[in-house]
Amino acid sequence: MNGDVQLESKIEAGEGGVKIAYTLTNLSGGPILVFDRMWDNEKGAIDPNWAYVEIRGGRALVKRMMENPPQGLRVSEPKVPYGREVAPGAKAEGTIALAAPLTERGAYDSFTHTSKQFADAPVSAIGFALGYAPKPANLAPAFQPVELNGEKLLLLDRAHVATIQKTATGEPAAVPLTAKVKQ
Repeated sequence: MNGDVQLESKIEAGEGGVKIAYTLTNLSGGPILVFDRMWDNEKGAIDPNWAYVEIRGGRALVKRMMENPPQGLRVSEPKVPYGREVAPGAKAEGTIALAAPLTERGAYDSFTHTSKQFADAPVSAIGFALGYAPKPANLAPAFQPVELNGEKLLLLDRAHVATIQKTATGEPAAVPLTAKVKQ
């Protein structure tokens, strides 16, 4: 738990995949942005199961946040999630369903993982991390919130999010499974 938010997550894994339900409570005195909504251009909608998966040392971390491009990589269209506005004392809830096998993936795989080769690897625990930030005051007029599915969403540019994003991490769950890791 950080002083300004509290993240609770429930992680389940089975033959059908990994399911995560989470609740982030805004404990701060002002509104925050939770970076957990990503637009899918192919679907023309918010992707309900969008998440990045990092696997290291037998542990998986499922992330909903903005990832910075790897050092030296220049990207013309960086992947930036929408910030969902959460009022002081309010909660943001979400769910993710990832298909089996759990597969490692990142925002810039098309540049960094061109072989598309994966290997099986044992995983003993799965954690969940969520990006958030205090809502910036005095945003430029170009940054106007949009209302979508009853939620107030704000799309900031990558440079802005990179300077304000914080991370909330839930307790990992002991979930043994075999995952696919990048080669």
